[in-house]
Amino acid sequence: MEREDSNMSFNGDLYPTAGADVVMTTKGDMVDYNTSRQRLAIGSANQILQVKSNLPSWETLSTAGSVLTTQGDVLYESASGLARLGFGTSGDVLTTKGTGANPVWETPAGGGIVEKLYDTTLGVSGSANSTQFEADFSSTPLTSTNYSHFEFWLTGNTTGGSCDVNFICDQSTANNYYYTAQQYNVSGSLTWFSASPDTTGIISDTTITDTAGDAFFCYGTAGFNPARTTDFNVFTWLYQYGNGYSQFTRLNCYTLLASASEISYMGIGCVGDGSLTGGSRFQINGFKMT
Repeated sequence: MEREDSNMSFNGDLYPTAGADVVMTTKGDMVDYNTSRQRLAIGSANQILQVKSNLPSWETLSTAGSVLTTQGDVLYESASGLARLGFGTSGDVLTTKGTGANPVWETPAGGGIVEKLYDTTLGVSGSANSTQFEADFSSTPLTSTNYSHFEFWLTGNTTGGSCDVNFICDQSTANNYYYTAQQYNVSGSLTWFSASPDTTGIISDTTITDTAGDAFFCYGTAGFNPARTTDFNVFTWLYQYGNGYSQFTRLNCYTLLASASEISYMGIGCVGDGSLTGGSRFQINGFKMT
């Protein structure tokens, strides 16, 4: 029995009726099936094939590069997919609004914010028996409505001899300061205790800042008196590095405020032979109310 050779060929079309070569018309087309074979046209550049409504579909995926447009943009997931949050205003904070809400930029609330109110370094030494620092807030007084309390730092050296260093309230160097003070020596022993009215708010007396060249650091906190609205309460701690002495002082600036719960001036003065050297620094910070 002789075998006759035969030739076989295949044109890639498995469908004798409405075949691939009938359905597809353009390079890149594909065939899918709905109720019959149909053409799925080629998609756009960078699209991917996904299932949508139970049929294949070319879809564009959102990526960071396709959503973000400007330096400072933030990418987040919205209800419909990736979304862009444009950069906010300087000082704004990014705030979440909870479940089902998109993040936003918001101006921060005032609560707990520390504000620098005054920061000055003496360029030259001050004069004896004079005000060394003057923080004048008379144009915009500091009120108990806006500030819960204040804190200040005073650092520096003395020159010219011994002196009292005083806290000045509302531009008054001779007024009613009721104070209690405790002074400790280098060993930490209490050397004296005083409780009396005075005409100056002494935060360091001549037994501590007792000579020229005394380097010291003073921290203070101050606030309004809600019961006596023209009083201003101050607590200070001062340490003198040379002799190791320190002084704790509580000042009740009694009826010194010109307006109730409002201060227009804070300062530092020296009484005696000495004063503060150039390079001494006084800084006041205010803590904003909520």
